Amino acid sequence: MIVLLAEDERNLAALIIDYLAAEGIECDYADNGKMALHLVEVNHYDALILDIEMPYFDGFAVCSKLSALAHP
Repeated sequence: MIVLLAEDERNLAALIIDYLAAEGIECDYADNGKMALHLVEVNHYDALILDIEMPYFDGFAVCSKLSALAHP
């Protein structure tokens, strides 16, 4: 399983990534919504973990943009 973690607080992100790794879950990391959208465009993820408040696009905006791409 591979997930994308989008979280702008690097210390919190590191803790989450370490926890996921201990559970055998591979994790890519984005520190803002713009980077998260780019990574989703070029990779396949089984799940997304999105922070609500991050630079460029918040988690809700990322969800909305992905939904619009999936359902034009």
